Amino acid sequence: MVPTTAGAPADDGLALTNSSPARNMGNDAAIMETTDVTGADRFIGTVDMGAYESPCIDPAGTISSNFSAICAGESIELTFTATVGVGPFDIVVNGIPYDDVLSGSVFATLSPNSNTDYTLTQITDNDGCIVANLSQAISITVTNCQVTALDPCTCKNNATTLTNGQFDETIQVMNAPTGQTWTVTAITGLYDINSAAPPAAPTPIPVGTVLTESPAGSGTYILPGVHVDAQGYTISVSNGRGITFSLGNACVYPNPAITLDPAYCKDEPVVLLTGTPGDANILSESFKIDGNTATMLDPAALTVGNHTIEYTVDGGKAQANGPNDPGCIQSVSQQVRIDPQVTVDAGSTQTICRTKTLSLAGLDLSITYTGGNLADLQYSWSIVEAGNNGNLTGTNPTDPKVGTYTPGADAIARGFVTLRLTVDNPNDVCDAVSDTVLVHIQNVDCGAFPWNGNE
Repeated sequence: MVPTTAGAPADDGLALTNSSPARNMGNDAAIMETTDVTGADRFIGTVDMGAYESPCIDPAGTISSNFSAICAGESIELTFTATVGVGPFDIVVNGIPYDDVLSGSVFATLSPNSNTDYTLTQITDNDGCIVANLSQAISITVTNCQVTALDPCTCKNNATTLTNGQFDETIQVMNAPTGQTWTVTAITGLYDINSAAPPAAPTPIPVGTVLTESPAGSGTYILPGVHVDAQGYTISVSNGRGITFSLGNACVYPNPAITLDPAYCKDEPVVLLTGTPGDANILSESFKIDGNTATMLDPAALTVGNHTIEYTVDGGKAQANGPNDPGCIQSVSQQVRIDPQVTVDAGSTQTICRTKTLSLAGLDLSITYTGGNLADLQYSWSIVEAGNNGNLTGTNPTDPKVGTYTPGADAIARGFVTLRLTVDNPNDVCDAVSDTVLVHIQNVDCGAFPWNGNE
């Protein structure tokens, strides 16, 4: 040994190296001295094996986070990694002590609500070696992430019924850190943006669908979709890091109704085309008859048969005047039937003797039923004047020329009678029409004289 100036031996080159497995492997209870052979402190952590105690080596290390940017409410994990020293370590971060920390392990799980810096200021290793006044820091950015609907209730104006019109709507997560992965965790009523148009059923968006960050690096994540008139949708999306957002919406198309009768007679007057729009805040409304723009329905100008009346309402932007305000363009149609009107001419004036009958077959009456079927008509004869004017017998409701008229006392005394022929189609909306024929009655007995006017 070479004496030191203090009388203690100097290091003769047999001290342990920093990497020696004999460091901190001695038996504290077997050591009676407080210094080693060189006079250095003996108890620096567990004693070393041998006569020499290794001096303190300043521990070193860094802290890190699993995320550098998070949404408010999300958690981060802080990890300590030692670069010098033997653990476990006691460290101080932002003035808070964390004991028995192993290198490479998570020592804290935190949920900062605003931008926060975390600074490592002190490290103590297992030997008790301390380094203080450190300033290694990491910064955590905290953003107020949120979910919204971009351009909600955008009309597709593609309804083919009063219930299947669709809306475009884009789900948008905003103010999120870039590089996250947002996925659909639950969804009802929101369908693929590329779904076939009605009347085909839309294609569901499956759970697990990933939202697209757009533009790239913006921290905005979008999922476009469509939803159906009045059905609405709900959706939940998550970044897989403890944040889940839910959103829902429902929009409606107008439900217009045409306020016209189902049928009109061809001789009826012009009718104003009217309807109820099903929306108190419409931009416009219009009608078409058989594809032609119209404001009036003129039965006389239309052919007999069915005609298509289409009523279109433009409700503008859905929810423009509140959450219950319908919107979009919706059309409804109705078939209107134009029934033909019969015209009747009961014939020219007739003359008979008081003792004779008038055969209806001899009348020169005419029936015109343009566009209709004569077989659908029904006929009835009646006497216009009151009193004992005689009798109509043997008439037939399907043939106006079947039957006879026999004069009565009042008709003979008056010298004439008026017979009325009424024609009607009981299955249409047209009113019955009628015409009369005047029958002069000669107050004479024609006897057997060969009277060829009536027998």
